[in-house]
Amino acid sequence: MTFGQYIKQLRTDKAYSQPELALKMNVEQSYLSKLENDKSVPSNDVFRKLLAALDMDITVFMQGIENCGFRHELHQIPDIEMWSRAHSTRQQLSKKQWLSAAIASIAIGGALLFSGYEKIFFSETQYEYVSDGILLDGEPLQVFTHWRTLVVPFEENGHIEKVDQYRRQFAQRLDPKSKLLFAYRGESFVETDEQGRRYYVEETKKQKQVARTENAWMQFIGVLFIIAGSAMGVLQRAWFKP
Repeated sequence: MTFGQYIKQLRTDKAYSQPELALKMNVEQSYLSKLENDKSVPSNDVFRKLLAALDMDITVFMQGIENCGFRHELHQIPDIEMWSRAHSTRQQLSKKQWLSAAIASIAIGGALLFSGYEKIFFSETQYEYVSDGILLDGEPLQVFTHWRTLVVPFEENGHIEKVDQYRRQFAQRLDPKSKLLFAYRGESFVETDEQGRRYYVEETKKQKQVARTENAWMQFIGVLFIIAGSAMGVLQRAWFKP
């Protein structure tokens, strides 16, 4: 399609005869005929009159010739030249924004995928800590396991009855409690609950690996981000052709 054919098509779409459009543009019919037969290119003033007569803005007009081969011939019209430069600038900006978003999406996806695979944020090693009972004020932390050396007076250690009394006393106070944690808190730690202070010791032989859905979700979301970023890169090339 040529520029003249495009003008004729627009006129036909509006159901204007050639004399009617020429009258609306305030130009001679013979001049409009030259335009439609590609024997002349409109001046900037005539181009503005054409848009006004067709009740179109320049963006809509230019969209209609986006894929036509004659577009470069119109750059001698100042309004079209200015629009083309502004359009090219906007297109380049949009292209950069899409490309940046695509790169960011792929980078985030890769980080999520790696983090989920390596269990960086959600450890899958489960640690078990055990407490034998509640500590009284001033008692040593290991009193339940070393009560004989920590509590029983030296002079009473040789008396079986005295030692048995201490043994029964601590046996009555036993109140085992365990904690399963994904965060390693060292070999031992002290924690206060509703009953009082407890001394927890790690059960080193009871560590185990437990699959966590958080890591699977991170990997899944990471793959989605990578796919989305790749798709954006492909669309960017398709939508912003030079």
